[in-house]
Amino acid sequence: MMQVSANHQKLRNDSLWKQGFELVQHIYNSLDDLKHFPEERWTEKRLRLTAFDVLFYLSLATSNHDPASAVVDWMHACKNLFALQAMYMFACKQKFFELEPEWVLQMDAMLEACEARIAELNRKTRRGVRMSR
Repeated sequence: MMQVSANHQKLRNDSLWKQGFELVQHIYNSLDDLKHFPEERWTEKRLRLTAFDVLFYLSLATSNHDPASAVVDWMHACKNLFALQAMYMFACKQKFFELEPEWVLQMDAMLEACEARIAELNRKTRRGVRMSR
């Protein structure tokens, strides 16, 4: 069995990354309900791709050791997370599956955490890149 380095273990223990991983698993599991709406394959694909992008960019941002470029990764994570939240809420309003408010609140908290990390990195780099919602 391959040994995981301490640095990789630290990345896997990042709370925001863990929340993102859990969120993506939940979204993927929820998509089974969309099978009852074959005309909504596009919605299913967009939700699946956006959820994947959230995890992808959270992983990039968490593992990026260059503060200047990490800001961009966190911005991409934030944008995809906001898009996922909007699409999730839209799909729920269309009654494709039932809205679970705790997931919307978790996404809100994750967005705040992403923005906090962007602000922290901007302070470190004095770059001042801003992101607005």
